[in-house]
Amino acid sequence: MREPRIPQPAPRITVVGDLILDRYFIGDATKLNPEQPSAVIRVASEENRLGGAAAVAMIATSLGALVSVAGIVGRDEPGRRMLDLLDAHDIGTHLWRDDRPTTWKQRIVAHGQIRPDRNR
Repeated sequence: MREPRIPQPAPRITVVGDLILDRYFIGDATKLNPEQPSAVIRVASEENRLGGAAAVAMIATSLGALVSVAGIVGRDEPGRRMLDLLDAHDIGTHLWRDDRPTTWKQRIVAHGQIRPDRNR
């Protein structure tokens, strides 16, 4: 017979690394562009998600750890969105706020038809 598991205190973790905001435009490829060989996407929704080290912190939080992140975030709109998402996931922060732009990645998802990436 197996002994019952005794609950342990939640581990405390600090994730250090690149904090990236993943931006998604989601829609359907409605037609081909007559001016160049590419699809035209009708955007139905937009999402912002945690990426890079921030995504690792979010996963650790979902597994029950008490997590904080350490990294650089710009004083810009992507940086504000990053802070809102970290707060929404109860992730503590040790951030360097800087005038450089926040790292973000934009993806266009056309319901499995196409997914070009644009990194900044």
